[in-house]
Amino acid sequence: MNPSRPSRVLLAVAALALAGVTAEVRAAPLAAPRSNVSFRSALFDALLVALQKQGRFVVQMGGESMLPFFGPGSIAVIQPLDAARLQPGMIAVYRNHDGENIAHRVIARTADGWRVRGLNNDRSDSDAVNGSNLQGVLYATFQTTGPADGYGAPLATLPLVLGAPAK
Repeated sequence: MNPSRPSRVLLAVAALALAGVTAEVRAAPLAAPRSNVSFRSALFDALLVALQKQGRFVVQMGGESMLPFFGPGSIAVIQPLDAARLQPGMIAVYRNHDGENIAHRVIARTADGWRVRGLNNDRSDSDAVNGSNLQGVLYATFQTTGPADGYGAPLATLPLVLGAPAK
């Protein structure tokens, strides 16, 4: 192929673009992050980190809106934080209007709090994050070999936080 001559594919794409025709390009689905660490070991490590500072707590993650940052099988340590100290880029954990715990990235300050959005969501969440619904920010994430299916009863008491579609 001669680098000074455009390829036929490139010319076809350019012609379609000039004609106002768009092609939908779909990215491959993102996979949940994994490691060779068992859920049990990651949970133990997360609990050790949480115990180092008063108020921190451990949650299990679910959902797909924050892939590949975290997904099902991930365990996280949440650090309580006053809503006034939030900053764009932080991962806020809050309770939405449906009572679900959500972890999404802080985007911008609004009149009623902070706008947040999942990494894979095309729009921001309808709930503003503020002092009344903020639970904290993501302090640490532990990737595992996968979700805790079959782990046992202790997980019934471990809160679930979702990276979920915007509502």
